Amino acid sequence: MQLVGGIENIIEKDRYTTPFRIYLWTHIGISISTILLWGITLFTALKHYDGEVMAPEHRSLHRKLGWGSTLLLLLTSLTGLGVYAWCFL
Repeated sequence: MQLVGGIENIIEKDRYTTPFRIYLWTHIGISISTILLWGITLFTALKHYDGEVMAPEHRSLHRKLGWGSTLLLLLTSLTGLGVYAWCFL
């Protein structure tokens, strides 16, 4: 992005109007949600880990959080590719 003048320069072009901004903010929202969910997953896992095994009552929640993190990571990657394509192709 720096080579083309940053995001401000890209957005100023005609094809980067309101739809691009909405798409970009959606991508940013998904990526921030991914980071937050990863943090929650890690924090709760460490809280319920006694050094040898995870508490059995936490395993189901940990599995759900892990799959949620995986889904959000996939969405972040796909929307990131969309931002790249929109800006540079």
